Amino acid sequence: MKKTFLVVILALGILIPLAASQVGCKGGYPPLNVMVVTATPTQTPPYSTCSNISTPTLIDDMEDNNNGILANKCRTGYWYNYHDTAPGGVQLVGGSAGSFVMASPGVGYNGTGTSLHCVEVSTNSGFVTYGAGFGFSFLTPQGNYNASNYSGIQFYAKSTVGAPTVAFAITDNDVVVSNYAIGPHTLNFTFSSSWNFYQISWTQMIASGNSYGGPTVFDPSRIQQVQWSVGPGLASDVWVDNVSFY
Repeated sequence: MKKTFLVVILALGILIPLAASQVGCKGGYPPLNVMVVTATPTQTPPYSTCSNISTPTLIDDMEDNNNGILANKCRTGYWYNYHDTAPGGVQLVGGSAGSFVMASPGVGYNGTGTSLHCVEVSTNSGFVTYGAGFGFSFLTPQGNYNASNYSGIQFYAKSTVGAPTVAFAITDNDVVVSNYAIGPHTLNFTFSSSWNFYQISWTQMIASGNSYGGPTVFDPSRIQQVQWSVGPGLASDVWVDNVSFY
């Protein structure tokens, strides 16, 4: 069943001095406490851990056309989008404003119903403070997901407006309980106008830079969110489909 998210404005917090270093960085990762986000369920740390990592490896192919990832026992998260508070910014999800909805067509669509749906999030160039992005959580209410028995995560993606640098990030327990003060590990990609396949290993995430220059620790046994973002002043139209572990 499709779940409707309300738009909330998260309170400004202690991260603003840390986040200031991100202004002007393409694909920089902003702290969520200075963003407008579609609300995701939360609970008070410490977070519990979902340790069931059985098949299927598929996280979401969007074919159920709702804003939840595919339920797999304790894997029950939702898609959301976020952006800074610049008054000139416009962000659309699936071509419309408001609740998170899926777009069409998806990767490999052949006119017969194959891969009919996917995620599409577009922005104008009006988000000039921190930028904008989207992602999903693994659990509802918020908690850790143990993906350590997988090798990594993979997806298809494209961008139909320009060639912005897109930051791919995974938040783990250490990032969330620090109120994003250390920032998630992030890999930058330039998506083309055609669907391409991306495969990111846990080894790559461990070796990747921390957005705020903090500890270079990444824990795949306690991940919470997967996110794609573009930096300030960039127009974008990012499409993602068939997200899975491998």
